[in-house]
Amino acid sequence: MLLLSRHPLVFSLLLITAASPVASAVKAFETKDDLQAAVDSYCADAFDDESTYGSIENWDVSKITSMNSLFRSSWQNQKSCNPNIGSWDVSKVTNFQSMFNNARAFNKDISNWDVSSGTNFNGMFYKADAFNQDVSTWDVSSGIYFSAMFNQAVAFNQPQTYCKLQQSNSKFHDGVNVCSGSISCGWGQTDCPATAPPTPFPTHAPTATPTSVASADTNP
Repeated sequence: MLLLSRHPLVFSLLLITAASPVASAVKAFETKDDLQAAVDSYCADAFDDESTYGSIENWDVSKITSMNSLFRSSWQNQKSCNPNIGSWDVSKVTNFQSMFNNARAFNKDISNWDVSSGTNFNGMFYKADAFNQDVSTWDVSSGIYFSAMFNQAVAFNQPQTYCKLQQSNSKFHDGVNVCSGSISCGWGQTDCPATAPPTPFPTHAPTATPTSVASADTNP
């Protein structure tokens, strides 16, 4: 106590530290319902949500297998909800259906996501009006459903994404419907480089048939 009384500044700092709340650990989500509640809270009031769950960019979502309609449900805040979630671990997610459906403000870099477990990408960015990020490095080889993945995402102008994902999975083009109706992205399948033809088999000239064959002498 004598030491502290001689150093009032140190004493004051100790008091402030003791009175301050301890920073919460990174929030780990066990279920989709828990994550959904946190996302809804974030999109309604990011500042208040941070005091409960911590910074959204640091959330641990590594156990989540479905992000179906994750940001779609916060429809009342679609025009402002634009979270920085590029560092999320989505490697176990199989269902990305409608994740950003109608998320009209979302436009963050998510190019480093590992979506290799994803099978359902239906409507993932449907009407995500602001989204225009390059996700051409995504591995969608496990994908089965791609219908309307970028449908009416009017700002999306990433032909390299379209081409690379099509190369990663032939099903990507089958139902992707990048644009529809009166909306035109100005690019499409015809902008992708033609697939290289298979390497032809060697066409070596046939070996000439021998004109005579020495017969074996079987006589003793």
